[in-house]
Amino acid sequence: MAEISQVQSIMAYNVLTQGQELRFGSQLISPTGIFVLGFYNPNSLNNATYLGISYNSNHQKPIWIANPNSPIFANDSASMGLVVDANGSLIIQNGSYFFSLFDVGESITSSSAVLQDDGNFVLRELNRDGSVKEILWQSFDHPTDTLLPGMKIGINHKTNSTWSLTSWRNEESPNPGAFRLGMNPNNTFELVMFIRDALFWRSGNWEDGSFEFLENNKGINFNRVSNENETYFIYFSFNNNYRTESTSVIQTQFRLKEDGNLRMNMNNDDYEHSICPLLEKDNEGCVWKKQHKMPQCRNWLYPYGVAFKTMFVHTLEDAINASSSSSSSSSKDTNLTRFECETICIYDCDCIGFGVSKLEDGNGGCEIWKSGAKIVLMDEGQRQGWFLDGEESDPPAPSPHPYPYNYGNGKMEVWVPVTIGLALSTIFLLLCFIIYANWRTQIIEVLGKFKKCFLRRMWFITEDCKILGMVIRQITDWKKNPELQFFDFETIVSATNNFGDECKLGKGGFGPVYKGVMTDGQEVAIKRLSKNSGQGLVEFKNETILIAKLQHTNLVRLIGCCLHKEEKLLVYEYMPNKSLDFFLFDLEKKLILDWKKRLHVIQGIIQGLIYLHHYSRIRIIHRDLKVSNILLDDEMNAKISDFGMAKVFKPPEHETNTGRVVGTYGYISPEYAMEGIFSIKSDVYSFGILLLEIVTSRKNYNNYDTERPLNLIGYNSCMVVFFRHGNYG
Repeated sequence: MAEISQVQSIMAYNVLTQGQELRFGSQLISPTGIFVLGFYNPNSLNNATYLGISYNSNHQKPIWIANPNSPIFANDSASMGLVVDANGSLIIQNGSYFFSLFDVGESITSSSAVLQDDGNFVLRELNRDGSVKEILWQSFDHPTDTLLPGMKIGINHKTNSTWSLTSWRNEESPNPGAFRLGMNPNNTFELVMFIRDALFWRSGNWEDGSFEFLENNKGINFNRVSNENETYFIYFSFNNNYRTESTSVIQTQFRLKEDGNLRMNMNNDDYEHSICPLLEKDNEGCVWKKQHKMPQCRNWLYPYGVAFKTMFVHTLEDAINASSSSSSSSSKDTNLTRFECETICIYDCDCIGFGVSKLEDGNGGCEIWKSGAKIVLMDEGQRQGWFLDGEESDPPAPSPHPYPYNYGNGKMEVWVPVTIGLALSTIFLLLCFIIYANWRTQIIEVLGKFKKCFLRRMWFITEDCKILGMVIRQITDWKKNPELQFFDFETIVSATNNFGDECKLGKGGFGPVYKGVMTDGQEVAIKRLSKNSGQGLVEFKNETILIAKLQHTNLVRLIGCCLHKEEKLLVYEYMPNKSLDFFLFDLEKKLILDWKKRLHVIQGIIQGLIYLHHYSRIRIIHRDLKVSNILLDDEMNAKISDFGMAKVFKPPEHETNTGRVVGTYGYISPEYAMEGIFSIKSDVYSFGILLLEIVTSRKNYNNYDTERPLNLIGYNSCMVVFFRHGNYG
């Protein structure tokens, strides 16, 4: 493969100004040299050329391709280039050929394209003074097969579009392959992978920075963001072991491979996560294999996956020659990927082999041979294909294995796992019954008070015995708390007009929030936690356990709760002025927040934090302090909300360590992000970010002019240096 770094000359800057052209053989280099953008040719059999971005410190394949569906075929590369034209559009051109990355429509006066240090390639409209007026287009909104820190994978509710990954056709063709990875639109707490249009794999629910069925041993932490405009996952790394000597940036990527596997890479340290291996143990999230059982004619292959009496082939010509002496027949399909070709053959009992060739357009040709012979999996060392002769082969002698397999009549029987599973299930049910019996009296008493709204089947089925015991113990405390009310579901439905859109206040990270009017006329805010959210259940437990014990004028008051079947609802005091970001980042509404009001809001947040950290009955670290979690009442008093991620400390403890980092990107303290250590200082850091946002009315993380710092902290650091040196303008 030809890497971008092999081009002939270097253009050592990161900005392409209007009218300027990036020629074939030159590169844009990000400010600190982490990423490069340029043209490359991945296939030696043709002259197909692509514009791509890659890491500058290694020779891996590009992490982003601008034109995966539209390669440029040119015998004379001297006429090829990327240009910001006179109208401000971003165009790849080659003589009379044009491929538009972004068309501005109406001409604009000044624009430029810049390669940032996060790997994002951005087209910007500029003001007369050179500052950024608007982001017109960015590569992060058009991912290919690789997810970088800061890139989104999810749903844009505003444009009704998605951010998803699509695999390459093969190692040498960026053309879209068979696999696509994105957010589940029916359960936005998990990722799903499709092969063509069929569901292939699901990640399981997201919780505390990771997914249920996605092994993560590289220190990669996923964060979920949800609001009215978008719902998405974003990830970052907090593992210091993967920092390079030359830079403080962790070079990491999360790639969807051509065979559907997921590869996590940190500074050339790879870990590959097998999603649905054909002849190996299933991944728990593998939906496709559960729906497509291995035919009995192939059972004798499992679990060894070894090749014997096999003749490997490297090209279709070799395979044709190998099959000419037998009575086998073949069929050809150039649209199939290698994974699909192999899968079709394994699931077809008449198939004796397949071959995959390289075509001049960079795609692969798949050819299937059918006969009466058995089939074996290709050796991993041979990547082009395999072919089995017509002689029947006996299975190999059993090798040492954790379980004894019995090959009888071609069927594999597993006795030990079944026995162990039944024994463990019996023990588990017995323990649950003992716990239930011990607390039965209290449950019956509490259920009467909850009006049949609490402790439905969800607690008994979806939570383990440890959580069940914790919940029941907490119920005994709630009985003694007269201020915490328990509402029946019918009351909630009536108060919100059956959760009508006219009552919807917005959508938070764990579900929508509605305005409700109770029968006594009291106005309330009702948070309806996502039905499909495992994290929603954790948040429900945290909110009810913690807020019920907290009483302070600068904390949102929890009035009550309700559980009904799979519904989990929390009832809060109503905040007529919504959240702080509703005012702070709106060009008109921010004018309402004069300096006196902003100081009043800041003082309220400080009082709430001091109470949580020092004066409440239990010391609490909020862990998700951000501008959208500061609510405002009718007198613009600030109240801290959303305790779903909070943690309790018992004095004299002052810090702890967690393997999973939770919170919101941009507000997380460095020691928490890098090492997983959180303490009171973590909330203080988040408050510092919040303070900057209140004072400047600017978001911490946004798209700014890349010739200046990329976030609010860096921006204000530069301003401090600026004023210290007396450069007032």
